Amino acid sequence: MKIFIYGKQQLSKLSRKSRLLGFLGLILVILAAFLLLRPWDNELHINTTQGTIGPYINILLTVNPQPDDQLLESHIRLDPPLAFDLVAEGNEIWIRSELPQTYGESIRLTIDPFTDQANRMKLRKPFSASFTIRSPRIALFDPDENAIIIKENETMQQVLPVIGDILQLNASFDGRWLLWQAEDEANMTSTFLFDTERNKSRIIEQCDQVLCDHFSMSPTAAAFVFTSLEYHSANVQLQLYNILDHSETTLLTFSSPLQDPPIWSPDGKRIAVFDPETQTVLVFSLDDRSTRMFQKEEISLGAWSNDGSSIYLRHTHRNITNTYSHLCRLDLLTGEFLPLEYPALLDGQYSIPAMVPGEDSLVFARQNVAGENTRQLWMLNITSGNIEKITDQQLYSHARYSFDLTGDFLVYQRLDVSQSDVKPEIWLWNRGNGQRQLLHSPGVLPVWLP
Repeated sequence: MKIFIYGKQQLSKLSRKSRLLGFLGLILVILAAFLLLRPWDNELHINTTQGTIGPYINILLTVNPQPDDQLLESHIRLDPPLAFDLVAEGNEIWIRSELPQTYGESIRLTIDPFTDQANRMKLRKPFSASFTIRSPRIALFDPDENAIIIKENETMQQVLPVIGDILQLNASFDGRWLLWQAEDEANMTSTFLFDTERNKSRIIEQCDQVLCDHFSMSPTAAAFVFTSLEYHSANVQLQLYNILDHSETTLLTFSSPLQDPPIWSPDGKRIAVFDPETQTVLVFSLDDRSTRMFQKEEISLGAWSNDGSSIYLRHTHRNITNTYSHLCRLDLLTGEFLPLEYPALLDGQYSIPAMVPGEDSLVFARQNVAGENTRQLWMLNITSGNIEKITDQQLYSHARYSFDLTGDFLVYQRLDVSQSDVKPEIWLWNRGNGQRQLLHSPGVLPVWLP
């Protein structure tokens, strides 16, 4: 009898153990099946703000959770079809076209459904949004308001107060970044970078401990170059600053300050700078870090040709009674400095030339040696030699001129030299119909903000 009871107890213990193991095994089976067969419930959410955008598109997408960038890019369609780049900043992704688009053009964005197996997420439905390329904007400084004004079609869009006196104002090629330098009452300079898409600004901290100058924005990337001079030091460094990751790279070192800002090649791969100490034009390649040198005295850099094969400059020369200047071209293939010898280019004092986008033409200001005390604006077609006088107002001198991306509109700064108590004005010239209009008064340092 005792043996029977003992055997029954052992069987009961074994049954409980078996049941427990079976239960645990069932849980493991269910868990494995859930992991392997669970639904794709990690849905991808995409948001953007429809409306007006710049000519380089600059569409900001907010994605959550963050998918594979290449997979997302492969499912993006733009109508009309456009070549574009994708730049990811965390879960914020920028779509930017490689070439500028026409003002007023409609752009349709579509992202087709896809499955990201690696991150177990999917976009279940097509995402679409519509945009329109906005009219060109212009940023300028109003000395009365002590503020940077952003205007579009004569309408004041934004006012950015500036502490102190503004020294420089620059804009990025795609219109996203605005860069300026200001000096306060204590003679301390600060450099600010403003993100027009996010409406945020920050101080470039690298310029707090050194003297920064000669800022020049890249024509293809979120970057700029500038010169930095450490206090109590004789060496000037040309620095490259990456806006997105805040990194800084030294490109060149000089033994004396530069006179003019560096200028970028149209493809953003080379930078030209004039060293006044050695009277040499240096062309620095970002690809292989090589430097080519072309020696010429009394040079001021103007602009690269649109194909990147030449650089247009101003060459100054003096005689006993007068100082003259003329325009010339540095042929980067032969290394020759070639004067622009056209009958219409009279002796005079020329300003630094600027290139007209998309064509072989220059715009510049010139003051004749005889009979003029103001600078008038001219445009020269280099191929044909035809020259057009844009302004003919002898009471006014003109400066700070540049064409927009299309070459249809010229913005410039005008000053009435017949009066001593007036401030400069900002004017706009419509090349198509020849009309001029007062854009803002008073104003200085106009720059295009596409």
